[in-house]
Amino acid sequence: MRNSFAEIWNLFKEFFSNPIYILYILFTLALMYIVWYLQTKIG
Repeated sequence: MRNSFAEIWNLFKEFFSNPIYILYILFTLALMYIVWYLQTKIG
């Protein structure tokens, strides 16, 4: 359990040290929000 947690934490640190991944997630979330917003406005 402890070992797997350390592996996940290392992946997490590697993931968040790369700003491109963060931008990609923000872009995806923004896109999803825009689609949802348009659907609620139209529907």
